[in-house]
Amino acid sequence: MKRLALLIALACSFCASAREPLRIHPIGDSITQGGSTSKGGPELTYRYPLQQALAGLGIAFDFVGGNRKGLDASPWPASFDPDHDGYYGRTTAQVRDLMAPIPSDVAIIDLGTNDANQWNVWRYIVDPMATIIVRLRAANPRVAVFIAEPSFGDSSRGWLRRTALQQLARDLSTRQSPVIFVPAPASWDPAADTFDGVHPNARGSTKLAAGFIAAMLNSSIGLR
Repeated sequence: MKRLALLIALACSFCASAREPLRIHPIGDSITQGGSTSKGGPELTYRYPLQQALAGLGIAFDFVGGNRKGLDASPWPASFDPDHDGYYGRTTAQVRDLMAPIPSDVAIIDLGTNDANQWNVWRYIVDPMATIIVRLRAANPRVAVFIAEPSFGDSSRGWLRRTALQQLARDLSTRQSPVIFVPAPASWDPAADTFDGVHPNARGSTKLAAGFIAAMLNSSIGLR
């Protein structure tokens, strides 16, 4: 993580300090929303370590979205930017219908976990996610979209979800508005990285955040 932070800091050394804050739109289900207190404390999700990493690197940013609460409406840390479009327990299609059409520079989509038991991933995940991307582009034609691999749920269908979302990214990516597939962390360990086999704990959330930052850096998008 320290090495990654150093690489990002070097890559971003030319960032203009006077530029407008990077508008980042987190979109997803419980893994994005968080806020459950049933696990012994507020579930902060990857958004908190992502915010800490970006702030530590001196990158001006602003999380955007139509939701500011966690599942149990517990207070976030005072410095936490609460805006997102994450909705606990919701499917890809449900989030499509709930999310706000807010202009953003970068969108992080982490959906599909609650559709994990559906064989028809095109109907339940790919098609509604494509509509989400269309709506994001309507708000900002130059938005960069990062699609996370839904690495949780029925692992027997994981290869199908991964392949379908990789193809979606290839089909919809353009020079003006790239779509980047972000694979699950290679070192992911549900026993150590989640509270319950699904929802990331602090360690897992940090891994997810590092994956998103690395994807932005490797694609030369978002952290410019």
